[in-house]
Amino acid sequence: MTQPKRLSDKQIFRYWVEIRDLATGSVRKLPLTAVRLVCLKTARKSEPRPPDRELLRLEDDGQIAEAEAFDDLRAQLRDKYPDAAFERTLYFVRDHEAEERYEQGLNGLISILAKAAVDDLLAEQAHAQADSRRKRS
Repeated sequence: MTQPKRLSDKQIFRYWVEIRDLATGSVRKLPLTAVRLVCLKTARKSEPRPPDRELLRLEDDGQIAEAEAFDDLRAQLRDKYPDAAFERTLYFVRDHEAEERYEQGLNGLISILAKAAVDDLLAEQAHAQADSRRKRS
C-alpha cells in the first residue's frame, strides 16, 4: 500500500554534536540548530534592508556558540574541546514528528486561507446583489 501524497515532502532533520571525553569516556550531546536572522525594520525608511544571515547555534551548558559555517563551528569546538582530550562527532536523524507538525501547520494554514477566501467571495456576492437591487428600485 502506498502512503497518501503529502502537501510537503520537506524532510526535517535534528542535529547534535556529541562530545566524548577520552579520559573518562563520558559523553555529552549538544543540540545544534540553524537560525535565519531577518531584519524586519530599518532605522530609516530610506535605508535598504540588510541581507538575511544564517547562523549555526550550538548550545553548550547554557552558553550558545554561533557560527556562519561548519568550519567556524568546528574551530570553536576544537578550541574548547582539543583533539588530545576529546572526540567531537556530528550526528543527525530525520525528525518525523517535526515533519508531521509542519504538515499539520500547512493544512491548518490552507484551511484558514480557504475559509477567508470563501467568506470574501460570499461578502462580494452579497454586496453585488444589494447593488443590483438598488439599481432596479
